[in-house]
Amino acid sequence: MPLLDAVAGGDKPVEFAEGESRTPLATAFRSLLSDGEPVMNFAEQATKERVGDTVKVDVAEFAEADPERLALHQKAVALSKKEGISYEAAVARCL
Repeated sequence: MPLLDAVAGGDKPVEFAEGESRTPLATAFRSLLSDGEPVMNFAEQATKERVGDTVKVDVAEFAEADPERLALHQKAVALSKKEGISYEAAVARCL
């Protein structure tokens, strides 16, 4: 890095001190950059575009539900996902 080369070069490099020990500026700056938290995280992120198209319904959760209400729920979930609207708005549109 040109900045580190400029700081480290010269007859008398700039140094920082804590107590008796001295650390050259280039070393302190490298340490600061390597020990810090990353500014950008390049790890894989979950996004709406990467979500699968299947709508999974836990049938056991609705085991005692009225079949008509279960059908309404499934229709509302599918509409909500398809059009990007809230579940409540989807139910209102399905009624």
